Amino acid sequence: MTSVHCIAHRLHLAGQDAAKEVTYFKEYEVICKQLYGYFSSSYKRMQNLKLMQDVNEDPQLTILNIINTRWLSMSNVVHNLHQIIFSVIDALNDDMNNAENPKERDRTSQLISSLDPNFIISTMFLADLMYILK
Repeated sequence: MTSVHCIAHRLHLAGQDAAKEVTYFKEYEVICKQLYGYFSSSYKRMQNLKLMQDVNEDPQLTILNIINTRWLSMSNVVHNLHQIIFSVIDALNDDMNNAENPKERDRTSQLISSLDPNFIISTMFLADLMYILK
């Protein structure tokens, strides 16, 4: 019996193989998961992000979690993040400036520093690439 995958599954598998060849991609995934964890664990942070989206006139999107068993999970994560990346940075800066304890300030500062030009450019590149592939 011959095993034949649908085109979406084959594309997903090809993307996974390609991602293994790019060392930064694992770091990119970790940062995305950290962002999701940061905002999803606090209603106050989520509200602050929504406020920044209003101020920046960005769409009201949430930061999604990467689910490795879902074919389009990474595509959806990047799609949302690409549209609200600067609101995310603004919300993190606001959280850091208003943090009540040093531990939270340090956590937020580390997240901000991980959103460097490489991360932003990678997000834009992946958003363009995944739009074409979708």
